[in-house]
Amino acid sequence: MRLFLLVLVAFFLFALSAGCVRDIIPGNNNDGEVSKGQEDVNEGFVKIEVEGISFRFEKSLAGSVDFTIVPASEEGDMIPYPKYALFTFFDPACSVNMYSEGYLFVLPAEPYSLVDNEADRAMAELSKILGSRSLDTAYGELPFLPFPNAGQLFYSNVDFIGFTGGKGIRYITQYVQDVSPIVSEGLIYTFQGITADSRYYVSLIMPVGNPNIIQTWSDFFDEADYEEFAENFHSYIEQDREILNNSPDSDFMPSLDLFDMLVDSILIDNPDFLFEEGQSVG
Repeated sequence: MRLFLLVLVAFFLFALSAGCVRDIIPGNNNDGEVSKGQEDVNEGFVKIEVEGISFRFEKSLAGSVDFTIVPASEEGDMIPYPKYALFTFFDPACSVNMYSEGYLFVLPAEPYSLVDNEADRAMAELSKILGSRSLDTAYGELPFLPFPNAGQLFYSNVDFIGFTGGKGIRYITQYVQDVSPIVSEGLIYTFQGITADSRYYVSLIMPVGNPNIIQTWSDFFDEADYEEFAENFHSYIEQDREILNNSPDSDFMPSLDLFDMLVDSILIDNPDFLFEEGQSVG
């Protein structure tokens, strides 16, 4: 199983804790080759700049950030992937919940598409969506890379946004492995984009919450009968999807504006190390 599937197999929960913000310390992660980023705190924002990749974010979004160069899969692995850059946002808003990490992936697009047909399909689908500005996808799901070991339950709050030298879509979703309700603790914000030169694929995946829907799976099943829920599954999903779509960005925790600002600040300045020898399987 690919490394980033293992990274993503558990999904993410935001539970905000007021007044709990630590210093940003880009630093140590034992998986792969690790480099330190640069810290620049200005009016509550932090700038990270490392290996030709930079971005800035409001400091309440993370307690610490690690940067890792993840080596390519080895020949014979079940699912191949190229060398990629991974930023891990630890303990967003000092959450006390177990799903409290976010991720920014920067992947070399052509090597990824060459070693993984499904990734190639997802990137082609994203290009089609961006070209037509239509969400009428052939697969009923929006593109999402790297692939989680689960299915996309729904998507909502879709917007077309850009970053320096690229563009993509952002949306709210939840990934599940069975018939499950939409709950706040399972929500994620994601941005899926590609640089204008088509060299790099950018994926931001962050935990987010919303007070207008059921908060936890336990809360839901304390109030609902599972058989009744399963029989009316699509109605439940569409009801909560509509609630989320009608929620202003500021209702989400954190506000979607903060994530959008992070995306807007992303700069991919030719991190050519991703194309160096050994970047993909043979």
